Amino acid sequence: MGSSSAGKGSAIALTPNTPIKPSGRALPSLTGRRRIGDPLFKWTTAAFAMLKRSLEIKDVPFFWSAHHDVTISYVGHAERFDEVVVKGDLDGRDAVIGYLEGGRVRAIATINRDATSLRAEHAFEEEDQAALRSLLD
Repeated sequence: MGSSSAGKGSAIALTPNTPIKPSGRALPSLTGRRRIGDPLFKWTTAAFAMLKRSLEIKDVPFFWSAHHDVTISYVGHAERFDEVVVKGDLDGRDAVIGYLEGGRVRAIATINRDATSLRAEHAFEEEDQAALRSLLD
């Protein structure tokens, strides 16, 4: 299958299997990682690049795993944290766990609280620390 360029003079060659990772507010950068949604995202990003338009990307890390009757979600990224806040009942498999660094919420894990995980993702996208803290109150 042929390839196409992301614009005249561009160094980014795109093929249907080229993984693209967002690089903040700019043109796409390449990486060896793949994720669900990459095909549509990569072509949308390529279209913006060909039009020489900026595409603001606020891609929040989001991981989830389902184990029989337990769903665990992790939103954000806390490479380091100095405080852990637990709201709910860990033994009852119904909880929200916040990982904070210097008073800022860096990541939120949930157990069987999918709606809370989605609210956390939105709050991270909006950089809304008040909304993130409210999930832990």
